[in-house]
Amino acid sequence: METIEYSQKILDEIKFNTYTDYKLGDWLYLGMAKKNGKKICISVGYTLNYCIKKSNEFLELDDDISFLHISKIKTGEKTACDKFYFQKPLKQYY
Repeated sequence: METIEYSQKILDEIKFNTYTDYKLGDWLYLGMAKKNGKKICISVGYTLNYCIKKSNEFLELDDDISFLHISKIKTGEKTACDKFYFQKPLKQYY
């Protein structure tokens, strides 16, 4: 998939989170990264925008972390229904 398609998918999801019928708590966004070869969660948010911002803040604190993606999970589920991949810098998305 091309960068433009990734970006549009991210922008569409951020817009989806602003709809009046979007209910906070229905979805969780998990910022995923790698440190020392281990997959870790570095941020959690009810909206993609918030999760991006918190992921970026965490990444700015630790140069040894490699950002992977943000997973979207329906509350109560155990597996991601979608994943969002980003071109750096993350700051351009919030």
